[in-house]
Amino acid sequence: RDVFAKFDAKMLEKENHKENGVTGSFGIQQAKQDNFSFNAGWFLETSRIQTFDAGSSTNRLTGPFFEAEFDNRNDILDPSRGGVIGLRMRPLTGLVSNEASYFLELESHGSWNFSIDQKSDHVMAVRGRLGSIVSTQIDHVPDNHRFYSGGAGSVRGYGTQRIGPRDQDNNPRGGRFVFEAGLEYRQKLWKNLSGAIFGETGLISIDPTPEHSDVF
Repeated sequence: RDVFAKFDAKMLEKENHKENGVTGSFGIQQAKQDNFSFNAGWFLETSRIQTFDAGSSTNRLTGPFFEAEFDNRNDILDPSRGGVIGLRMRPLTGLVSNEASYFLELESHGSWNFSIDQKSDHVMAVRGRLGSIVSTQIDHVPDNHRFYSGGAGSVRGYGTQRIGPRDQDNNPRGGRFVFEAGLEYRQKLWKNLSGAIFGETGLISIDPTPEHSDVF
């Protein structure tokens, strides 16, 4: 196990906000051992968020975090067997727009690959993502901590962060609940050239525990 400390300065422009700030984290980490790894420690953030529909806010947040991952893929870039399962938990407290705020971030993700033939020329893969942010109000969760979906690595066929509720200017609002699922079939065509057919779906909700009717 190793002790780590990390600090980042951010100047980002997302689909619905601009972010300037500094984040830091420190704690302990366990490198992959028997396909398992984890990080645990303390997180700090001070940021200024400029949204495209509601002005700007200054946020100061802090809290512990825990992340764990199981990964037994035979190849990180082009896996044909095995998969990865990850969990993340982070309760945060502090000030959001100069108001006291507390929320709990919970998220899990996973993917698994199945080789249909011995040469692994035909591979089936499934993946999923599930997360919830527990808070009393959506406004207590800054835009840079909300869930978004759509785009590469998420639900392909949709624009980046374009799944979910929108503001009056049609910009993504983000949410406190995310669900994604995908099924993919990959086939080697010639040497290092492969083709894939996939189907994916996703849901973003403002509520941390949405009803069945909350489909966007």
